[in-house]
Amino acid sequence: MKYPDQKIMRLWVKALRSGKYPQTTNRLRDNKGFCCLGVLCDIIDSTKWVPFNDNSVYGYDGYTTDLPPSITESVGIGDTGQLFKANTSLSIINDSGLHDFNVIADIIEAEFIIEKWYMRLYLYIKFIIKRYFTPWKKWN
Repeated sequence: MKYPDQKIMRLWVKALRSGKYPQTTNRLRDNKGFCCLGVLCDIIDSTKWVPFNDNSVYGYDGYTTDLPPSITESVGIGDTGQLFKANTSLSIINDSGLHDFNVIADIIEAEFIIEKWYMRLYLYIKFIIKRYFTPWKKWN
């Protein structure tokens, strides 16, 4: 299991709570604002936005609704921000119009941000399993 980039996750949560980004739906970015996924794109590289449809919709690396592969691979989340603890995604939560960026930031913290003690425990357990529970070589 690959954990999302924790530094970027924390920057994303901070940006969502900043009040700098007006919220929109059904697009990463349009002339009204940003989807929560569009905010992630913007904090990674705000120079990659390209206007489409008379500047009413913007694309990021050619994508207008889902995260492009350049973001999903570098950050470590799915193209719609799939959540593992709930059978939904961040894009669905955002596009429902029922939740503001503060609620979405809370969800990101609960789903993707790993506390330092938990990460240390995970790495320690992984080490123990690799060290003591992998098949031993035959002794000659």
